[in-house]
Amino acid sequence: MKKSLIALAALAATGAFAQSSVTMYGVADLGVTNASGSVNSITKITSGNINSSRLGFKGTEDLGSGMSAKFVFEGDVQPQTGTGSVSAAPAANSSANNTSVVGTTGGFTFNRQATVAIAGGFGEVRLGRDYTPTFYIDAVYDPFGVNGVGTNAIFGNGNGTSVNHLRASNSVSYFLPGNLGGFSGQLMVATNNAASNATNPNDGKYTGGNVGYANGPISAHIGSSTYKLVASGDVTTTSYAASYDLGMVKLSGEISSDKFGAAALNQKIDGSLIGLTAPMGSGALRASLVSRKITKDGVTATNKFDQASVGYVYNLSPRTALYATYSTISNKGLSAVAVGGTTTAAGTSSSGTDIGVRHSF
Repeated sequence: MKKSLIALAALAATGAFAQSSVTMYGVADLGVTNASGSVNSITKITSGNINSSRLGFKGTEDLGSGMSAKFVFEGDVQPQTGTGSVSAAPAANSSANNTSVVGTTGGFTFNRQATVAIAGGFGEVRLGRDYTPTFYIDAVYDPFGVNGVGTNAIFGNGNGTSVNHLRASNSVSYFLPGNLGGFSGQLMVATNNAASNATNPNDGKYTGGNVGYANGPISAHIGSSTYKLVASGDVTTTSYAASYDLGMVKLSGEISSDKFGAAALNQKIDGSLIGLTAPMGSGALRASLVSRKITKDGVTATNKFDQASVGYVYNLSPRTALYATYSTISNKGLSAVAVGGTTTAAGTSSSGTDIGVRHSF
């Protein structure tokens, strides 16, 4: 249950008294992951297997005339160690918008979201660090919500060279208003905050958007984005996804493509997902089938994998759940994708399980 923090917010020195509401919220998700590949195996305590562990604050102020001001500050937490996630060191010649802010443990930072927005009948204009339009499609149509061993391995196709596939810093977004009969849309532009005479003034810049329709049992989205990346060539991502809720089962699907420039030998990564979510008892069954294929200039060898995942979430209450997930990846040719942080040789298989508990507040 989310808890009002109006009294706590009043202690802040910068205008907190004007807030209409301030809320603290969070998720604590911990489990045991057991995974293996042909090279090694691992058993470890892991966080965020069905929902990312987090701590956040959000607030809204009524400005009158149907307008409001909003903010969100949200950061990763690692309950297994009591740490957060901090910014990694920037790569050589990287820009202010081409530096990872996830994956390195340390002090708590608001690396997940840090935004301020003005909303009204015109829609919403939001500034700061936020989710990208193409990631929205990945998260909504994957039955596993891109968490744990069940995460579809086509998620973040460009993540090897683009740290902004998931979120972008220094961004400005516009969202369509929510009264358009089920239609929605987002446009985002993210700058790199570099001067015009910098070595790579465009490195890390992002532009993208999505449009969607959701009404009754039907939902569909199309998204596209481009990252300016000097080292590996620009990455253009295109995603198409849809779902249909039959009541007893919800079916979903996604087709995703990442295209790189000449600096990466015109590499192309094509992925597809078929997903299923079905209410079962006090919880839900989740399953997905995923395929990914990589091609590039001058490489004729096969580079492909197939992934199958199944899991069950049992709700002890509206805020607390037990879960179990199993996933296996079969690699072909040059592909060497592994589950759960293990390593597997090209053309071999990898599998893993998550078992744990999630509590939200």
